[in-house]
Amino acid sequence: MNVLILCKSNNEITTCLIKELNRKEIPFVIGYQEESKHPLFGCQTYKVKSKEDIESIFSNYPIDNVIHLMNTAISTNSIKESFHESEENMEWTTTILEACVKANVKKIIFPSTISVYGDQDKEQITEETTLNPILFEGLSKKMEERYIQNYHVLYGLTYSILRFSCLFGDHFSWKEQDFLLSSYQQENKFVSSQNGEKEMNFIHVRDAVKAMILSLDHADNEIINICSQETITRNEIVQFVEAYKKIGSIELPIRDCGSRVSIRKAKELMNWVPTVSFRNQLINRLKNYQVENA
Repeated sequence: MNVLILCKSNNEITTCLIKELNRKEIPFVIGYQEESKHPLFGCQTYKVKSKEDIESIFSNYPIDNVIHLMNTAISTNSIKESFHESEENMEWTTTILEACVKANVKKIIFPSTISVYGDQDKEQITEETTLNPILFEGLSKKMEERYIQNYHVLYGLTYSILRFSCLFGDHFSWKEQDFLLSSYQQENKFVSSQNGEKEMNFIHVRDAVKAMILSLDHADNEIINICSQETITRNEIVQFVEAYKKIGSIELPIRDCGSRVSIRKAKELMNWVPTVSFRNQLINRLKNYQVENA
């Protein structure tokens, strides 16, 4: 099995993916849009700016599987600001699909998002739940998913679409972490808000990478939810930080924090379950931050 990782640049996801592929002794090469080197891992890297660059990699290596990490995260719901990012993501996805078909690649792994579901009033959200994205990130991913499925129907390209919740990691830059650390430094009391009651679901990059690796050999032509089975609200983070500042140690507020998003297919088809708790990582992050800034 030979794997091609296509990504924007090096980050915690690609670093974790590289480590896991090396650990499992799975041959791979990397195509970066931005210049990046991995002297620690001694990876074979290529600069990728076009379809021709991807085809050049295929001509030099017998690639079986492609992990498509080339997308730019759409962090705004502004039509004007998100349109360019969405258009660029669509272009890269179709470019990669065309190159895969031409090179007779066996399978493409595509990270999608649970935001394709939008706001749902169902007690349980499965992969068969009707998609109703509200955010442009979800809308863009929904269209890319459809393109991938069409390429399977038209050209026989096998796929695994993994719908991730929000990613976080040991060194990952995610907005709730920035909020947490900046809040820790504030003197004023925090103010909870109504929209702060929205449940958030976070998945660690190690668990996300584990799902990508498993999908190389499992879940052919399947869409799989990859998310934690616990949730947390922004207001809970606020309350926790406030309490932690006062006494230095406290548990997160106790409530039924289970997720409505089903991971049954991930368990049954890939034997995947999440192993890293966001709530525990939150506590450790605060403790480390307190020590570092003592």
